[in-house]
Amino acid sequence: MLQAINTTKKMFTFSLFYCLCFIGVEFLLALIGVSGFSATPYIKMSTFVFIGCYFYLYFVDFRIYSTIPIRFLDEAWFAFFWVLLTILCFIIGIANSNPIVYVVGDFVNIILGGMLFAVGYTVASQNRYLIPDAVLYKFSRVSTYLLIFTLVPKVVQLGFDLGTPAHLMIFNLCLAVTFFLVRQYKYFLIVFIPLVLSVPLSNRSFLISLMVAIVLLVLRLPRRGSKFPRFFSIFILVIGALLVIFIIFNLLLTYMPEDSSIYFRLYQFKVILLYGFDTGLVNVTSIKQRFVEAELVINNINTPFYNLLFGGGEGATIDGSLLVDESVTNAALLGNNIVHNIHFLPFALMNRYGVLGLFLFIMLVFHMFKAVTIVVNWQHGDRNYICLISNLFFIFWFVFSLAASNFLWSNPFFWLCLALKNKKYYM
Repeated sequence: MLQAINTTKKMFTFSLFYCLCFIGVEFLLALIGVSGFSATPYIKMSTFVFIGCYFYLYFVDFRIYSTIPIRFLDEAWFAFFWVLLTILCFIIGIANSNPIVYVVGDFVNIILGGMLFAVGYTVASQNRYLIPDAVLYKFSRVSTYLLIFTLVPKVVQLGFDLGTPAHLMIFNLCLAVTFFLVRQYKYFLIVFIPLVLSVPLSNRSFLISLMVAIVLLVLRLPRRGSKFPRFFSIFILVIGALLVIFIIFNLLLTYMPEDSSIYFRLYQFKVILLYGFDTGLVNVTSIKQRFVEAELVINNINTPFYNLLFGGGEGATIDGSLLVDESVTNAALLGNNIVHNIHFLPFALMNRYGVLGLFLFIMLVFHMFKAVTIVVNWQHGDRNYICLISNLFFIFWFVFSLAASNFLWSNPFFWLCLALKNKKYYM
């Protein structure tokens, strides 16, 4: 049991140190005038080095790779398939003369992810005992303090931005839901209140993840013994949850500062709902451009046949000359006309892997619903916190990445949680 506790502490420590590394690198880059999307390649490189150093002893122990059971359609099979497809598409990317910096970056992301999956499986197999509540409580306090620390410069306008990592906000959301499910309401409020206060400083993807969390909690309400059929109860509750979300949406638009990022994103959504995309308004330009990206991807993989099947390979790009959204073109590392980042997740996967990429997306949806089933049916007496938090993180991070695909596979916690979410690995 002591080994399990030490391994769990190591994982929690990694999550905090990774956030500190992320924040520190972003702050240093801001001091030299590199910020926003332009800082992404440098942050990635720094975090790659940090991950490699932190898990060095795991990565070089090749025994952990051979002990992972691979069952059809489970998490290990999915990770193994993605790694094999990446190796194949690395060769295709080289053959297609894709920009080498993108080819190598994409390849390292997935291979490193596969290795992190092996680390996650090792942690799961060693975590066969209940972890003391004190470990989780301590971690939640430190994580909340770190979140507040990153928000202070934005709130008091100190003239610099520490940059709040998206995964830190998602982690705290997972902790809040976990405490609610295990009926630790005191710690739920400690974690949840700073999250709610940070909404005006967040983005649309996090707000959607927050709404999904509300729906998950609502889905847990129907229980056996109710005089209404379970399906009918769930239907009524989901309608009620959507109504609450609609009210929150309108309240945010009414009381949110108009110069805040979240107000702009929500107003975009409102304009599209009322008038559609073809309004000529600048407010919907960025969202319209996402669909232009999708059309360019479809055109790229349409012919020849091997492009349809395997896509453009690792490092595949699209012609950015049709894109007018400066947040995309200015962030392109190799120039405006060579755009690598495709926002919508299914099209980003198709651009690299073709139809097989669409299969990867379907598998992601399958594992997301599998995680939803585990969370909705979680018993409040079950104290396997790692498994619960991993399932929650997988759900929220998948939702968060649907319109920001690069977040999905470039984050180490996605791969760790992919392994840690499977209850069978703890047996």
